[in-house]
Amino acid sequence: MRRDPPDHIKAVLQRIEPRWIESSRLPAKKLLRLALTRDLARSLHTLHSQFLATGDELAARDAIEREKFLSERFNELGLDANDTAIAQIYAQAVAGPKGQKKDLIAVSPIDPKLSSKIDATKLTRADRRWEAAIAHEALQLDWNFWTLESWVNVDEVESWGEKLPECLWPQGIILFVESSAFEESRWRGKWYLVLNPKIKSPEKLPVEPPLAYSASENLEPPKWTRLG
Repeated sequence: MRRDPPDHIKAVLQRIEPRWIESSRLPAKKLLRLALTRDLARSLHTLHSQFLATGDELAARDAIEREKFLSERFNELGLDANDTAIAQIYAQAVAGPKGQKKDLIAVSPIDPKLSSKIDATKLTRADRRWEAAIAHEALQLDWNFWTLESWVNVDEVESWGEKLPECLWPQGIILFVESSAFEESRWRGKWYLVLNPKIKSPEKLPVEPPLAYSASENLEPPKWTRLG
């Protein structure tokens, strides 16, 4: 009998589950579900920190155990994990991990073809194994690799960074973001992402410019660049 997940997990699933179901009807099912499983792991990590800050040690332990389970099982699967395996570790993390921990195994090597799209060293970092898997799968599906550079007010970095992937779904997935420049109260970020090849002009996507552009006419506009 399936256990009902605790309230803090239910709150995370309210955002992720509808997209998990939606992805089952889309050609890039595995790619999208890799991204959603990564989002679940990230959300669990954030919950862990929040619960520690509020003194809820029981909920913090539950969140970190689920995140560890996801990361460990994913590392065991490697870059060539099939959709069924991804769905299994997702479902097990939601239900609550059981059993003994297993030793980790090395992640599969990065496809050499990726080096023509993105600097491989950006994907071989220990903290970017999810991103490496997403990039690997995107390459197999012939999705295009892009960067988006944009100025963002410091006080809207978090909120705009959360809006961007919402605007891209399900035609695009953020891999990671790097700092490009900083100027007074503004920060320029560089987002690395993959887009469905049907998207020829990403500047036409429904991505609302950051508020920084409404307050200044002298800023370089958001810049899309295709990689490779």
